Amino acid sequence: FREVIQTYPAAPDAAIAQFQIGESYYYKKDCKAAVVEYQKFVTDYPKSDRRPEGLYMLGVCYSDLGQRTNAQRAFEQVVKEHPSSNSAIMATQRLQGMGR
Repeated sequence: FREVIQTYPAAPDAAIAQFQIGESYYYKKDCKAAVVEYQKFVTDYPKSDRRPEGLYMLGVCYSDLGQRTNAQRAFEQVVKEHPSSNSAIMATQRLQGMGR
């Protein structure tokens, strides 16, 4: 994935590759590394179709790490920026579970 990003940094596949790096760490149960990669995805590829999912997964990882405030911010950002997305629906459920 990193090779795709280095070779074609502006290509749509670069955004997908960056997101997949975050996913890889998440599925390895390494949320600290996943947070770094999802944040990089959200920051570097703000127009990606997968941005809502990236923000949501950022919130999930923060939640798994016990960083409630950061998780809440990420979930709220999904709802604010992409209110009709599936990720916003899931983020709303997470926020309700947090008492928000």
